[in-house]
Amino acid sequence: MGFVAFAFLARMLEPERYGAVELAFSMVLLFAFVVEFGTDAIGAREVARDRDSVVRLAAAIPAARLLIALVAVPAMGGLAIAMGQPPETVRLVWTVSLGLLAIPWKGSWLLQGLEMMGWISVGGAIRMGVFALGVLVCVRGPEDLPWVGALEVAAAFAFAAWFAWIQQRRITPLRLSFAPAEIRRLLRQGLPLGLTQAVWSATQYLPTLLVATFVGGKSIAWFAAAHRIVMSVWTFSWLYH
Repeated sequence: MGFVAFAFLARMLEPERYGAVELAFSMVLLFAFVVEFGTDAIGAREVARDRDSVVRLAAAIPAARLLIALVAVPAMGGLAIAMGQPPETVRLVWTVSLGLLAIPWKGSWLLQGLEMMGWISVGGAIRMGVFALGVLVCVRGPEDLPWVGALEVAAAFAFAAWFAWIQQRRITPLRLSFAPAEIRRLLRQGLPLGLTQAVWSATQYLPTLLVATFVGGKSIAWFAAAHRIVMSVWTFSWLYH
């Protein structure tokens, strides 16, 4: 669904605006790993090892992620400005960055630790379904670029709402715990994994940012469109193995 949505956007938007979309999405994927900060693996491991930790971690991990997201949103918008991007692109980046605020409630780690993986796949289908359907309905030309950012944010929060609903109905009530000692412990343990994920993400998406910074214009679209095809094929292999 995502591949179809972006192929459609590449046809509907002129190259400069499609390049802005690819830049914004590359940045949000890069910053998403920063917000998660390795807590996915840490949380799944601890829940699988000790089921009694579910209530504590289900409150502490979203709180830790929310604190990081509150810093990541302005950092992402500020980076677009520092890169010297056009005002239209900067506005799109700021819009898309709001989707980072949904990541705290992305509870895939909790479901993985509890061996409820099937629910995660449903959430992914909901996310991409919301975005793809919205794109096909709302985007009819280059002037509809703002819709793309709004739809990405809507899809991110639909994804988070699915996990929140599953947690509330089947696992434990939703709540946040900002206990400093617990948050420090989680971030300290997640730091090595978080840095590893950030480096991996940078190797995939930093080239798009470099093209946008040093070349700009249509070149972003031509590079990012080819890069998306390669990444999509690579993802199928990664999922299979």
